[in-house]
Amino acid sequence: MKKNFLLLVFFMISLNALAYTRAENIKDKLSKIGVGQKIIDETIELDYEIKDNFSEDFDNKMEKLQNLYTQDKKNFYISDLIAAGYMLSDKKDFNKAKEYLSKGEKYNERFDNLLNKVTLYTIFNKEKEEKRYKNELKRMYNGTPVMDLLEFVYSGIDDYRKEEVPSNSDELPFGSFYDENTGEIINTIGDIDENNDNEDIGFEENLDQTSKLIREISKEADKNVDKFRRILKYFSSEKMKQKFSLTDDIYRNLELIVETSNIEKISANEGILKALDYYIKNVSNKAQEKEFEFTKNSEMILYSILYISTSAIKDEKVYETYKNKLKATKVAKLLRESEAKEKK
Repeated sequence: MKKNFLLLVFFMISLNALAYTRAENIKDKLSKIGVGQKIIDETIELDYEIKDNFSEDFDNKMEKLQNLYTQDKKNFYISDLIAAGYMLSDKKDFNKAKEYLSKGEKYNERFDNLLNKVTLYTIFNKEKEEKRYKNELKRMYNGTPVMDLLEFVYSGIDDYRKEEVPSNSDELPFGSFYDENTGEIINTIGDIDENNDNEDIGFEENLDQTSKLIREISKEADKNVDKFRRILKYFSSEKMKQKFSLTDDIYRNLELIVETSNIEKISANEGILKALDYYIKNVSNKAQEKEFEFTKNSEMILYSILYISTSAIKDEKVYETYKNKLKATKVAKLLRESEAKEKK
């Protein structure tokens, strides 16, 4: 246990020592193919402004991207961003996404091109092509931490998969209806059957089943954390980071998954105060200021969980002490600054 903990700390130190920001990634990629410094600077500025978020102000963001792209059509970073807008927003458009990915393909790295294709065909439910490019990546990286990373990325891409909702109730399974308010398909028969099945189970058996399920989920989560540790170790050199465009924000999000697991175990085995101490001393202070807008959601979730957990502290003085300690952390400071920017 201690050995694993020390190794993890070593990986974290290594990663922070070899920082590789999104700005550095953009500069490396675009300068290599002859894009001018002015365009590179504008690309960096726009990338940090958009923050991979196309859920709001879509048309304005697209206009800015298009204007910048017309200034140098070698700028595949921007053409990829335009494609991302047509894949990750509510205004999904397969043809436009494919068009802009194609525009940047000859300037981009093979790995990025293949992953772009997986993203495109996954989101638009083109299973044959999705499988083809996933298999190609698997042939290249099977058995390596790169494959672990890809599986993590695939799960994220899958969240954006375009849902094909039946156009009328005749296409729905028997006993189902489409709830226009929630956008969900409700299966009433399944709900009834499930309730009937549970009626025959005693409360102790029900608890045993629930406990077993929770333990299985926990074990699966631990397996994933081990994968993330392997990823962190494998990509600890700046050379590997650059090759696969693993920027600081991606690292930080992976670190937070690992650290969340660590904190859960500390809390379960040693108590909430130890878990809070660990977070304050070892996790919050590693938040990336430059990349914070790209990791904010993950930072906020962990911070919020721990902040709420202080309510379980019975001693009023201890409660106030830890609440104030959390408010004084780097993450809390960055969250307040981010909130202030949004209100302007």
